Amino acid sequence: MLSMKNIKTNLALDLFRKYIVIILPLLLIFSRSVADATIVTIVFLFLYKSFINKNWSWVRESWFIFALIFWGYLLFINTPLSSNPEKSLFYSIAFIRWPIFAIAIAYWVLNTQKQQKKFFTVFAITFVFIVFDCWWQYFNYTDIFGYPKLFDGERLTGPFRDNPIPGIWLSRLTFLFLLIATLFNPIKKYSLSFIPYFLILFIGIFTVFITGERMAFMLSLCGLILVLFALFLEKKSIRLHLISFLFVFILSIIIFALNNPEITNRTVLSTIDQFSKIKNIWSLSNAENVTPEVGALAYTYGLVFKSAILVWLESPIIGVGLHTYRQVCTDFGLLGSGPGVCWHPHNISLELLSETGVIGFTLFYAMIVSIFISIFKSYKKNGSFFVLSILTTLLFVCFFPLTTGMSIFNNGFAAIIWLNVGWLIIYQKKN
Repeated sequence: MLSMKNIKTNLALDLFRKYIVIILPLLLIFSRSVADATIVTIVFLFLYKSFINKNWSWVRESWFIFALIFWGYLLFINTPLSSNPEKSLFYSIAFIRWPIFAIAIAYWVLNTQKQQKKFFTVFAITFVFIVFDCWWQYFNYTDIFGYPKLFDGERLTGPFRDNPIPGIWLSRLTFLFLLIATLFNPIKKYSLSFIPYFLILFIGIFTVFITGERMAFMLSLCGLILVLFALFLEKKSIRLHLISFLFVFILSIIIFALNNPEITNRTVLSTIDQFSKIKNIWSLSNAENVTPEVGALAYTYGLVFKSAILVWLESPIIGVGLHTYRQVCTDFGLLGSGPGVCWHPHNISLELLSETGVIGFTLFYAMIVSIFISIFKSYKKNGSFFVLSILTTLLFVCFFPLTTGMSIFNNGFAAIIWLNVGWLIIYQKKN
């Protein structure tokens, strides 16, 4: 039986939950510090609510148990053996906020359809705004706030000021948008009901294309293929319409590409060319070795990856310690040897391997596999193959081991990743 004090506390917490959802997408997307402060606040309030209500059922989630095992490994093995235990300890303790945030989203903040629809309304507006701002910047050089393109006009920032990252965000947000829309309004039997979903994919991925972010576009394209393939298999009645719409989509891309060769060269052609040259990087040591045959992009990524592998080999089983990569890389004398070297490994797998070792990498991906198994079990009960493809794509664009780009522990980046995980758990709970 709850005391009067606890009843009042629950009412206050529910009031917070009621209103935070209205601005949650804005808090999580546009500022790293604000996103982290929001997540920490939600986590502490959720833990307090669980404590006063004596409700810890969410701890038994299988994937969360793996998260706890990974966290325990960070605290009791990786940190004591870290190259800088003091620094690693803080970041190891802080890691658990991300899985708990995902749980809090599913079990508290968005645990009713009313809350979910509120979130979706604001999220949809935010998504459309980011897309609009990117296109505005593409055609007018500056976005609506006056922020210019970067790197001689090759990269867009959208509303993210001096950060050329809208493609990274949209590659995750597009499929989250698609998932939420599908959960609230599943595809009906009539033939044209799939068009709104296809438009979401068309607009989101087309926008990723113009941002100039190679990895974001490749991930989005792979996700698009998987989702459309699932839709083609599941909805026989719309196959002709789907093929027609896909033809229009491809034709639009080709026309746009022919009329905008600079963005096509950056996003597609240069990626294919330069990645074929990365194999030549291991013998390089400094910028003087860069030749047209090697290429600047291949040099940049190749040297960063080479440095990350050298750091990993320093302690291949345990890792050098969470959040100590830059220090160890610098101690090797690699800082400044190439663009971006020693900032972070620019790859999820290399980051986990170098900082947490083979053990940490294995435990982390055991958690991801467990998430997939949970949603697959829910799908087997009464799910849709089309929805399963979206769920799988969300995991893919967030945790694909070969992904290059931002650190997986980056505050803003992680906020969106674990928001996606929260929605995956919402689907699991619905089924």
